Amino acid sequence: MSKLILLIFILLLSINSATLAFPNEPTSFRGLSWGASIEELKEKYPNSYEIKDDRVNTLIKEFDGTTLISYGTYLENDSISNIPIVAPTKYIFWNNQLESVYINISGDSVAMSSYNEKKMLDALEDLYGECSSKFLDKISDEPFTHMYFWEGPVCKIMFWSNYHEKGKYDSNVFLWLSSQKISSERLAQAQKTRRSQAKQGW
Repeated sequence: MSKLILLIFILLLSINSATLAFPNEPTSFRGLSWGASIEELKEKYPNSYEIKDDRVNTLIKEFDGTTLISYGTYLENDSISNIPIVAPTKYIFWNNQLESVYINISGDSVAMSSYNEKKMLDALEDLYGECSSKFLDKISDEPFTHMYFWEGPVCKIMFWSNYHEKGKYDSNVFLWLSSQKISSERLAQAQKTRRSQAKQGW
């Protein structure tokens, strides 16, 4: 995934529309509530491990100055809504609080990724109703970029896919679930820090 796409993704993560709502908002993922600690994750998943030099976390720190810590968990034959998860599920923490979860369901070809996208979109609509907003267009040189959003006062769900025209693994399909409360607290702290730095010398 290109740096431009990642930056747009990070920008979208920083926008909260908590006045909206959707049914059955997730207050947890697989038994871990938003705000759970790293210790709680390790207790539930003893084989979890810290992901060093996470690309998204690095860009977020460049973007808003906050530090996130990611842990990966891998379960054999793992799936969500009967769609295979092809990489370790990523749990992202801020200030030792579970803020978000990243789930990769990319296929091993563009055709399989497209199939997974349709199947997951159907599952999300069955679980949470019609999405709050969506974007289906090209971004720069990245064709076939699709974004779907479910936003409420508790949780934001982003379902994202982007494809190249041909080539194995030239596609990305993933889910990103995040806590509106913890994300808002992190962004408010980042804004406070930026304002304090901006006042220097005045």
